[in-house]
Amino acid sequence: MSTKLLLLNAGPTGSEILKNVVLPGVGSFEICDDHIVSESDLGNNFFVTAADLNRPRAQVVTEWMLEMNSDVTGTFLVKRPSDVIAKDISYVNGFNLVVATQLVEPSLSALAKHCQEHAIPLLVLHSFGLFGYLRLQIPDHTIIDSKPDTPFHDLRLASPFPELQDAIPDEVTSVLQYASSLAVTPTTPSFWVLARAVAEFVTSHDSLPLSGHVPDMTAFTHTYIALQQIYVRQAAADCDEVLATVESLLTTAGGDPKR
Repeated sequence: MSTKLLLLNAGPTGSEILKNVVLPGVGSFEICDDHIVSESDLGNNFFVTAADLNRPRAQVVTEWMLEMNSDVTGTFLVKRPSDVIAKDISYVNGFNLVVATQLVEPSLSALAKHCQEHAIPLLVLHSFGLFGYLRLQIPDHTIIDSKPDTPFHDLRLASPFPELQDAIPDEVTSVLQYASSLAVTPTTPSFWVLARAVAEFVTSHDSLPLSGHVPDMTAFTHTYIALQQIYVRQAAADCDEVLATVESLLTTAGGDPKR
C-alpha cells in the first residue's frame, strides 16, 4: 500500500520532515497550513524564498517538494489545522500517516484520540529553538523474531525420557519414592511431610508443582505481564494444593496442621 501522508503545518520542522520522505519516494502527500509566507519564514524555512512572500505557505512548500521528486504527487489545503480538527476531523481518514508539527492543545489531544480510534499512525513534533520533542503513536504492530535471543529450553525434567531418567541422581527420585509410602506421624520431620505432599501432587498431576518463574523473552510488555500473572496464579494454586495436603496429613496423624 502506497503511503498517503498528511502534514499539518509546513513550518521549518514540518518541511524538513517532509523533504526526508519525499526524496526516497513517499507516494503522495498533502499539506494543511493556513500561513502566508512572511519575512520571518525567510530566516528559518529553507523551502521559501523572497519571491514567495505573501503566498500560501502550503502551496509554496508543495511546489518545492514536487520539484525534488517527480514520482511523488502532492497537494495542499490552505486551512488552519486546528479548525480542520475541530470542524471536520474525518478529513484525516483519507491518509495512512499523519505528521503534526507545532500543534497545541486541545487540538493535539483530539487528533491523537481520533487517530488512535481509526488506527492511523501519528507522528507529533514540536520544536523550541534548539530544543524539541518527537512522539510516535501507532496501532498495535506484531513483530515475530525468527531468531530469538532467548530460545525455549525444554529439559523434560517432569517427564524424563529413558536416557534422562538414567542420568537423574538416584537421591532425587528416591526422595519422592520413599515419601510416597511414608506414614506421617505427629513427630515426622517437616521436610518429609512436605515431601509426602509433593509426592502426592506428582501422582495426581504427573508433574512437579509449578515454580511460577517466567524467563525473559522478546514480547510486548502487556503480553509478558499477562503471561507472568498466569504462571504466578497457577504456581500459587499448586502451592495451596500442596499445603492443603500437608495440613490434611498432619490432621489425620493427630498433629498440628499449622506447625
